[in-house]
Amino acid sequence: MGKLLLLIFTLVCSGWSQAQDATKILAFNQYFDLIDQQKYEVVLPEIAASDQVWSAVYVVLQDKTASGHYFLDLQLLPQGILFKNNPALQKDSLQVESDQIARVQKYSFKEFEELNKLIEKQTSAEIKDTQIFDTTRARVMGRVDEWVPQYNHNGQSELSVQFPQLEDVEVKAVYLIVGQGEKPNDIEKIAALNPAHKFQGNVAQNTAKNEARRSIFEARWLIWGVILCAMIYLGWNKTRG
Repeated sequence: MGKLLLLIFTLVCSGWSQAQDATKILAFNQYFDLIDQQKYEVVLPEIAASDQVWSAVYVVLQDKTASGHYFLDLQLLPQGILFKNNPALQKDSLQVESDQIARVQKYSFKEFEELNKLIEKQTSAEIKDTQIFDTTRARVMGRVDEWVPQYNHNGQSELSVQFPQLEDVEVKAVYLIVGQGEKPNDIEKIAALNPAHKFQGNVAQNTAKNEARRSIFEARWLIWGVILCAMIYLGWNKTRG
């Protein structure tokens, strides 16, 4: 009976490990109190020509004034990787008005608990928080992109962000994540913070995909539970007999 329970426990742990391994964090970096006209990068490890990776940028802002009206330009500059949907694009600029950027009370990157655990486990990074002196002036924004390696690229691959001009706003923190494989649910939450999302259907579609994955995962655990109960019952009957 003890060997049977040990076997079941091993199988369950193996299934959980495989679910975690479906997402691989390739690189992570974090910056605080950013200034304009300066690049902030995350360096990627060597990736194969067939690999497809994704990135997430999470930005914490603080309005300098109570009115908080300004324009923000977030530039994304890849090196050694190409935008999957537009490989000819050398850089992308996300230009938004402050009214489009979400005001929040909870701005901490640590709110994304699942993603934080993956980053800390796979990169050994210590994730830090920034401080906002007035949470009524806190805003957050994000964007998620997909990439393919640049053919015949020599040198290291990296992804940089830059703010050409900052007026009436402080960039308190930027978190850069590059991953491979299945996107965690927290990545979709960051994607939903993109102020430039004009087509909510894309977000809804991604959410539906995540719900489908979650349902499959839960169904697998339910099956394991049924098998576990059946085997315990059979083992119990055997010991009685």
